[in-house]
Amino acid sequence: MSFSAAAPLVDTLRQRVLRMRTGVLLLEAALLGKEAELAARLGIAAVDVCSWMLRRIEPQQRFLGIRWEMLINDLAAIAEDRALSGDCVLVYNMDVVLAAVLYDERLRFWNFLRSSFRPHRGIILALPQGAPHLFDSADRACWERDGRLAAC
Repeated sequence: MSFSAAAPLVDTLRQRVLRMRTGVLLLEAALLGKEAELAARLGIAAVDVCSWMLRRIEPQQRFLGIRWEMLINDLAAIAEDRALSGDCVLVYNMDVVLAAVLYDERLRFWNFLRSSFRPHRGIILALPQGAPHLFDSADRACWERDGRLAAC
């Protein structure tokens, strides 16, 4: 498993001097499903966002009603979760929940996450490399320019 490209991103997001401690890790197909192992090798915590969201639903609830603000709130809660160790968290399966968000809301999500979201620990969102509809080239260019994008 190759994770050498992810290590500098983790190091960057661990720096407490950064205002926006968020990043994106684009994973090749061979690494999908191995995110927890990747996080362990990088020495960071890992959270499956789908499991996280499912634990919070009420028994009678039929729909999640996923909106961009809800995703931001979930990421903030993950960042604050004291059960997670360390100063950086890999949040994976984001593609599953982002697929449920309307295009315009996805744009708001990425913009807010890149320019306004200030978690107290590093947050890395793992996405498949082959999901341009969830993370378009314009967004990718901004994250890359900011040094907050890695691919492995």
